[in-house]
Amino acid sequence: MLILLDSNVWRYIADADAAGALQSAVAKTRHRIVVAPAVLYEAIRMRDTRLRQRLAEIMTRPAWHRLMPDAYSECEELRSEVQRLRPEWLRERPDLGWYRRIRSDWKKANGGFWSRARHKPDIEHEYIGALDGETIERARANARRQRQGISDKNRPTLGKPLNTVIGRPPEPEVGWDGEAVEAWRLHAWSFMTSSLGEEGSAHHDWISGAVDLRLALFGAANWTRFWFYDVDAPHLPRMWLRWSMEFMQSFHKVTDGTPVDAQIASYATDVDLIVSADTRFIAMCERCRREAPFKVAEAIAVGGGEAGVEELFDLVRAR
Repeated sequence: MLILLDSNVWRYIADADAAGALQSAVAKTRHRIVVAPAVLYEAIRMRDTRLRQRLAEIMTRPAWHRLMPDAYSECEELRSEVQRLRPEWLRERPDLGWYRRIRSDWKKANGGFWSRARHKPDIEHEYIGALDGETIERARANARRQRQGISDKNRPTLGKPLNTVIGRPPEPEVGWDGEAVEAWRLHAWSFMTSSLGEEGSAHHDWISGAVDLRLALFGAANWTRFWFYDVDAPHLPRMWLRWSMEFMQSFHKVTDGTPVDAQIASYATDVDLIVSADTRFIAMCERCRREAPFKVAEAIAVGGGEAGVEELFDLVRAR
């Protein structure tokens, strides 16, 4: 199994000085511990220098399985949907030089991002901090806006499936027929229109070499229909998961960790098990697993501190 650990679990491992023991325990099984970039970023953002360095050293060990950034995976799924539904948006002569360069930086076992995070976490801390500002605040604001556009009569209760949530854009849009559409589509359309329209954004960097974004975005009616009616959730699972998590979070207080939780949940299609000490996060992940129209990882909660680390070891040994 591929087992993704949340930020809080890595903190307990660091506090208990249990990274070596975890590595030994996993080596006796066929399982692999997974590190998601969003989780590592959260550690690198920490202001406590010593803790930041300790977590970076533990999380970047070669023994763990490393995932690609969520933006990369979302764009890979989107590119496939463009190829399936709007092949005319694909560039006749793809310009993949920059794509290959940044992909290589993430894929390198040595000398790329993971090496920098391991050996120079303080420099990465400053770099990520410079990038974060507007991006994180925009994500938090987006989480606060999730209630807008959702039909009150279709607002979900604890027992109402997420796939029944529908909504309308706040203003008339060319290409929209005026009827309510699935809420995840509205979120994906809004999110990607904003992200891809911003030159230099992660999503723009990952896909602009293969897809002519000017052609896609400037054909407003076609772009709207693409998202509102044509794409399928099983082909864009991360978009569905991002919406679902942010929507459920909108019923709770928005915190600094709210956008990160949605990022971490988007990796639920890459792994078999997600482990966290945040019971609310686990409950939302499990709801996604029950209601998503595609396969989603199981999510299990562990306790805090050393007890939580022992529970993790028990999980590894028992599975």
